[in-house]
Amino acid sequence: MQKVSMNNLKKGMKTYSRLCTTDGRVLLGSSIRLTDKYIHRIRSMGIHSVSVSNPLVEREGLIYEETLPEDKKVEAIQTLKTGFTEARNGNTLNVDSISQMAAMILDSVRMNQIIHLDSNIVADDPVYGHCLNVAALAAVIGNDMEYSAARMHELVMGALLHDIGKVLADGDVTEEDHPAKGFAYVRKIRKYSTVSAHVVYSHHENYDGSGFPRNLSGDNIHEYARIT
Repeated sequence: MQKVSMNNLKKGMKTYSRLCTTDGRVLLGSSIRLTDKYIHRIRSMGIHSVSVSNPLVEREGLIYEETLPEDKKVEAIQTLKTGFTEARNGNTLNVDSISQMAAMILDSVRMNQIIHLDSNIVADDPVYGHCLNVAALAAVIGNDMEYSAARMHELVMGALLHDIGKVLADGDVTEEDHPAKGFAYVRKIRKYSTVSAHVVYSHHENYDGSGFPRNLSGDNIHEYARIT
């Protein structure tokens, strides 16, 4: 398998994994020989790269399982979409479903630390896939730092909802406003950890103090937020 950017995708290459919608519908199957029509269709969906078969790599046995298998990605993105829609509508999202998703990500990362976050799920809003990818990467970093199970869960819970502020108020939220908007929302959710909420609040702070919304610097930024 080789990940190829859209600019380098060529007619005749064969897909390695399927291209799916968030509800699991297959838009393009695996082992499909690409044509100009297929490439144009993929590009129109906003996909940046595609996993294609590479016989040289596969002959050496360098095949790996995805960090998050396709079915788990579909399930996770659908869960996020449901939760974010509840938030957008002024309701409280189901924190238990987000917690179960965090546990699934942690289990997957423990089994396979090789990151494969290819965009083979076509979402109607990229924020869902982005939050999922960030959470998986954060889990790998936390695992490398030998976090306890409890700390890993807090970290991933924060990362999963870090951009929820972007969907509030019907999307009428500026880039600079969304951390505070998101924090104001998640801090009211029962059973949602305060430190996870601070990931939402501080994920755009920079170590040198040049970030936002509070211009925090150094160790004043919670470690979970620095990871995210």
